[in-house]
Amino acid sequence: MKKNKGVSLGRFSLRAAAVCLTVLLILPGTASAVVKDGRIEDVVGFRFQNVVYNWDNIFIDIVNMTDRNVSFGGTMTFVDRNGYPVARVHLLPKKVVRKSVERYTGYCLEGTGETARRAVRVIWDSSSR
Repeated sequence: MKKNKGVSLGRFSLRAAAVCLTVLLILPGTASAVVKDGRIEDVVGFRFQNVVYNWDNIFIDIVNMTDRNVSFGGTMTFVDRNGYPVARVHLLPKKVVRKSVERYTGYCLEGTGETARRAVRVIWDSSSR
């Protein structure tokens, strides 16, 4: 009698596919770090949220929690976990009304929005009046 080797090969390939799928689902989740929100250093009462990363720009909401209208702009430097800058994004000055949210478009000066997505922290060089 001949043994059916196709059944054991099928089980092996099914197990191998399950292991590969598990690895693909677990590893990217632990390796990625996306900056989504946080406070803006040196500007009291300001924070950012809802960052959308594109190839050559980003969209970001700037929140003014103060009681005054402020013209806000500046440069965001996205830093990886080793402290090295991976992207710089420039925000043109715009008026942010008191206790409101303003949507900004940030343009990449160095790197891309995709490389900025890998950052764990943002360093601000902001100008506010």
